[in-house]
Amino acid sequence: VNPRHSENQILINIHELFHCFQRGIYRYRFGNLRINTDLDYAVWSEVEGLALEKALLAPDEAEARARAADFLAARRLKQAASMTPLEGNQESEDDLMEGTAVYSTTRTLELMKEGGYKPLIGKADDPWFEGFAQADAYFNKEIKALTEARGASMEAKMKCYQYGNFQALILSRLFPGWQDGFFQSGKLLSGVLVERLGLRGRALTDVGEALKDRYP
Repeated sequence: VNPRHSENQILINIHELFHCFQRGIYRYRFGNLRINTDLDYAVWSEVEGLALEKALLAPDEAEARARAADFLAARRLKQAASMTPLEGNQESEDDLMEGTAVYSTTRTLELMKEGGYKPLIGKADDPWFEGFAQADAYFNKEIKALTEARGASMEAKMKCYQYGNFQALILSRLFPGWQDGFFQSGKLLSGVLVERLGLRGRALTDVGEALKDRYP
């Protein structure tokens, strides 16, 4: 993907305009996350990223559900070991705010492919506009960004862009229509995943106990 192409600026504009939409119906409740990582945070955060990628790219729905459960279990273990409840909510709210803004661009690319998008302008109008011919490349860029984010062991703040995006994409894969009333509900992405997957109490604990075997 050429960073000089006009598509990059269009996607940035969509991202920032989505923040305008958010601010009309939602306000930060928990503040801005500022923590230092430790070993537990780094390990379980990387497992979260691995599970998110596996869930989105899983070949079938059962596998996608199982790997989404892995993400939720890893998050619970990480937050229990390294974070206060307020910090956990701050992290999940950052996922919500920045992640859904990234999701708005990713979902736009998906809809372009699904709907047979045809640009109304050409090279004569904008020599740097490729008509989103490389939509797949832009999506693969998001996969690469997730890989880089999960491997950033000392990072706590900036993972929210990709971790939130992938939670939203997984919700769209498993539960179409989940977006309806989402911001008005005051729920967090991880909370909606827990509810939709029916993972309460012991069920999520059992998943967590098996993580070390699946992610050695």
